[in-house]
Amino acid sequence: MNTQSLQKRRPDFWKLLGIGVLGLFVLRLLTAAATPGYLYDQNTFTAWALRMAQTPASEFYAEGYFADYPPGYLWVLKLVGEAMLALGAQSGTALARVLLALPVILGECGLMAAIAVLGRKAGGDRAGLLFGLCVALNLSLWFDTGVWKQVDTLFSLGLVLCFWLLIQKRWLPGALAYGLTLAIKPQALIAGPVLALAFLLPLLQREGRLRQIGRTVLGAVVAVLAVYLPAVPFWGWKESLPNLVEKYTSTSRGYPYAVVNAGNLFAALGANWADENARFLFLSWKQWGTLFLVIFTAATIAVAVLSARRGRFCPMILAGFYTTGVFVLAHSMHERYLVFGMVLVLAAAALHNSRSLLYIAGGLTVTSLLNQMLVYFTVETEAQFLMDGVAGFALQLLGLANVALFVPLVLVTLWKLLELPALSFVAKWDGSAEEKLAAPITSWAKAARRPLPEQTVRTLRQPPVSRKEVIGLCAGTLAAAVLAFTYLGSTSAPESGLLVPQNETLSVAIEAEEGSAELWVYPGIPQNGGIKLLDESGAVAAELSTDYLSCFKWQTLDIPAGGRYTLEISGAQLMEIAFRDANGTLLSASCDQPALLDEQDAVPDTISQLNGMYFDEIYHARTAYEMLHEMPVYETTHPPLGKDLIMLGIAIFGMNAFGWRFAGALCGVLMIPAVYLLVRRLSARRWPAAFAAAIVGLDFMRFGQSRMATIDSFVVLFILWSGFFMVWYCQSVLEKGVDASLLPMALGGVFFGLGAAAKWTGIYAGAGLAVLYFAVLYLRWKQKRPGFAHELRMAIAGGVLFYVMVPLVIYLLSYLPYWWRDPSFSISDWWNCQTAMYRYHSTLQSTHTFQSMWFTWPLDWRPVWYYYSSAGDKYASISGMAGPVLAWCGTVAVVYTIVQAVRRKTTMAQNMALVLYLTQLLPWVAVTRCTFIYHYFASLMFSAVLLALMLQQLAAKHPRGVKRACIGMVAVSAVLLVWFYPALTGLPVSRSYAESTMWLPSWDLYPF
Repeated sequence: MNTQSLQKRRPDFWKLLGIGVLGLFVLRLLTAAATPGYLYDQNTFTAWALRMAQTPASEFYAEGYFADYPPGYLWVLKLVGEAMLALGAQSGTALARVLLALPVILGECGLMAAIAVLGRKAGGDRAGLLFGLCVALNLSLWFDTGVWKQVDTLFSLGLVLCFWLLIQKRWLPGALAYGLTLAIKPQALIAGPVLALAFLLPLLQREGRLRQIGRTVLGAVVAVLAVYLPAVPFWGWKESLPNLVEKYTSTSRGYPYAVVNAGNLFAALGANWADENARFLFLSWKQWGTLFLVIFTAATIAVAVLSARRGRFCPMILAGFYTTGVFVLAHSMHERYLVFGMVLVLAAAALHNSRSLLYIAGGLTVTSLLNQMLVYFTVETEAQFLMDGVAGFALQLLGLANVALFVPLVLVTLWKLLELPALSFVAKWDGSAEEKLAAPITSWAKAARRPLPEQTVRTLRQPPVSRKEVIGLCAGTLAAAVLAFTYLGSTSAPESGLLVPQNETLSVAIEAEEGSAELWVYPGIPQNGGIKLLDESGAVAAELSTDYLSCFKWQTLDIPAGGRYTLEISGAQLMEIAFRDANGTLLSASCDQPALLDEQDAVPDTISQLNGMYFDEIYHARTAYEMLHEMPVYETTHPPLGKDLIMLGIAIFGMNAFGWRFAGALCGVLMIPAVYLLVRRLSARRWPAAFAAAIVGLDFMRFGQSRMATIDSFVVLFILWSGFFMVWYCQSVLEKGVDASLLPMALGGVFFGLGAAAKWTGIYAGAGLAVLYFAVLYLRWKQKRPGFAHELRMAIAGGVLFYVMVPLVIYLLSYLPYWWRDPSFSISDWWNCQTAMYRYHSTLQSTHTFQSMWFTWPLDWRPVWYYYSSAGDKYASISGMAGPVLAWCGTVAVVYTIVQAVRRKTTMAQNMALVLYLTQLLPWVAVTRCTFIYHYFASLMFSAVLLALMLQQLAAKHPRGVKRACIGMVAVSAVLLVWFYPALTGLPVSRSYAESTMWLPSWDLYPF
């Protein structure tokens, strides 16, 4: 087939670009509607839009009214405000958010088209489409436009158009584009020197010098008019110019700080929000910034002049280089000032089809995204100024990363513009970006058309189960069980008590041995009341409010010495009380309500986590107790299955710490064989499975999180088993067909239903299961076996039955305790529970000192603190974190697998495990509420799977090295579990021992 016929069959560039632009438009609209936006900016833009729509322009900049934007973008906001009023869009609603973001989304569509056309001119249709795709899939732009809802993309489009027009020597349109961009945001001034160089450098040539002077003057007039004319309705013809000068200069004066949340050199030096006049070494931050800016600008001018003399001057490359350099080196930078630098570098990559510039733009995309997310997700929290702690350190790392990325940008720019012989090595980095981008897509397309090799099926067959294997797995699981149930909690606690309903008071006369110094109280279910202890004279000696934080854990009250007391109980449930003297000796006592003193043998010697609730146990374990006793339930923010299982432990062992923690600990133990079987099935080898089971068995999060009476261990176990059965199903379908794979299909659906009924994060797993479910049908179709239509029907029917109907039934059955308490509990009541759960999670605004963002979880950056107590020189604490070995090595395995997937060098097993990992992690990207590292629990387990599969792949070439690595990782994990055991269990240790576990500044395992 000749080239001409191939070109005729190739899809039309403009049609495909139009489809891509439409996809970008829809995706950004959906994102804008679904996310609240950056609080301060959204409130400001909304207020400006409505003010522009409701008042004359001449009254907008009223004295005392905050408005730091120039008039240009306010005219756009006027249209937005009028649309909001016409459509009745209330502030903060999805419609209002979409209207505010719509102009910028349209600008991003234009940016995608512009960069696609640039790429097409340099490398053809395919290059253009691929560069357009780089814009559509650019996560920094997606976050800036769709989530944050700022105007940087529209502003970036103006700069790209400006320098593109100047390259084509369309001087006046280029000046107009710059002027309009400057009218939108003053930050366009950062690119001003490059604009000036583009106009002035032609003056170095003798020919046409006078004409170029005229173009320069006229271009300046056009740019100024583009800024001036929109301002006239605000200030009039005479006052507009001085007011504009004031507006543009005051913007920089409004933030007199070294850096404002921007990851640049100054942030790397720890100067975020530092006074710009504060001294660093022998100069102030402002002086350092000014010095760097002057030197950098002079160097840029020199490079521009030299490149012009060599005929290699390119305003687009220079603009990307200069704006990025100003962000990195200058003071008073903000977090989003990197966005337009990154866009200009990407545009330069498209213009020159440059692989090196594309890679740098990719790096800047990552740092820009992380910088925006860091600011966005810490707003209205204690960390919102990013000055210290985890957030401050993260900003410093971003600063170092951007400085590091700027170095290759300098080298590539000098090579592109000057082609210095000393930089010839840069040419090895470069090459056709289009070829690099298209290679994986082309190979994927070829693979999609190629029949599935028969060897792919043969490699899925499992090795036989041996007696030695079973014994080893059982022994390892038993060892984990012993470790889990040791030091878990007391098997004894007061269970009979006295309940005084809300708004009622009961007085109890008590006689105790002389010498009482403390009253110990063990409250049950709170009734919004409390207790008062009166001495013999009737004076209040002590009082306690029995709120939700105090349930089922001992409370102490200092009391005056005496023998006769009166206890007033108002709206409270007391399970037991006890009196102790100053030495801590338990004293005998009696009262006219025997239930308060009938279980003195259950009074512990000391108060600790072993005999009381901590962290979210006060919600989940308490609710399990309420369900067991058919009481109104307190915790309704999660489905009830996890609490149903906690309830079973309480029913078997009693309402004590061991009883309410038993079910979770058991689930934690069962994760080990689940991981073993999952890896065994994926790898078809025993040793990777044994390694994964060992590394998970020794992991901190599996061990610590499952020892609490919370619901996370249940959902993670069910997710693992649903993943196992889905993998089994996929392998069985490829080898035997759908009809012979109904058992794993059904069991996978059952465990998916159990996970969803335990916690809604179990539903996230459904996305991964669905991807695998339909992917294997596609692969089955590629095998070209007869009877595929029948198999497709069976798969669809089975999917509806086992992954929709069965999970729904399981979910409904988890509410049986509600029905036991109230037989009138109906489907309508059940639905109200679901909507209430959704409202709670979608509107939750609370913050927490130990909260962390999703992208810090793979680094094990910020543990969450659960419990702390001290007595004398001993300290006890419980924190939640991943084991360093699994967290860090697992993250390496995730990155390795992603890279291998892009290169199409992953196995089918790795692809399946990666899907399961990502579908547990990625949903948290869109969650704006307070989150913690334990939300990474399920993903962490799949990172162990990926780690084992990576080692299996590497073992093909380095068997001895991999064996040593496996032994080393397991050994180090075992040592670390022993070392950190006190910080995971609450075992009291000395201060020096406690401090030895706090490796990183963010590891506040013992909050002394």
